[in-house]
Order: sequence, then structure tokens, then C-alpha cells
Amino acid sequence: MENRGNVHFTVKTVLFIGKNALGEVIFTKEVPGWYLLAGASRAYGADVPPERCGEVAGVDMEVKADRHSLRGNLVADPSMCGQR
Repeated sequence: MENRGNVHFTVKTVLFIGKNALGEVIFTKEVPGWYLLAGASRAYGADVPPERCGEVAGVDMEVKADRHSLRGNLVADPSMCGQR
């Protein structure tokens, strides 16, 4: 997450929602947020359960902040399993 603005804000939570090729939810993980100063960035992540990794076709992310909510997604590939 990157704050390109000139005021800080607080990320309350980041929710990761893993889906299979049919769009079915196969895992969720919510992580707590933290403040983000102006001009700063912070990485948020969640481990995919190893037994589900090969099934993941995509991960949706929902960021809830004190003033805004943001959404994004990542297209996943089984070759990503085990990479860090």
C-alpha cells in the first residue's frame, strides 16, 4: 500500500480472499492494518494455505482505512506456489 498524498491515514484491516477458477472462495485471511504516513508505503500479505495453493486462480484484496476503502486483485498461477 502506498500513500502518495500529503496526509497520513490509518489502514484498519486488509482482507485477502482466495478464489478458484470457478470464482468460489477457498480461503480468507484478514490482517490488521497500521498507520501510513504521507509519502510512505507498507507491504501487507497473507500466506496461502499449502493444501489450497494449487487451486488458487486469483486473490481479491479489500483494504478498509479510516477514510477510504480500496479493492484490488491478483491473478494467480499454480507456479507461484512455494515462492517467497
